[in-house]
Amino acid sequence: MMIFDRFPSLGAAEEFAQSATEQTAETAIICQGQEEFDKHDVFPWELRFPVVLVPRLDTIEAEADIQALVDEFGGEFAGT
Repeated sequence: MMIFDRFPSLGAAEEFAQSATEQTAETAIICQGQEEFDKHDVFPWELRFPVVLVPRLDTIEAEADIQALVDEFGGEFAGT
């Protein structure tokens, strides 16, 4: 999973998740807390919730497009 965090609001995270889902045809998942996040992925560093998880894509270019898209919603790419 690609992990995105530091959104200014839940609404911004929801808008990013919708855009990422539309662009990739993969369902993005929104997690509002650590317990919910832990059901989907493991990440060794602290995250700021809400977090959006997007499944890994077939090409580096496609992943780079989603990583750039997050800027429009005020979030950050945290890692994979």
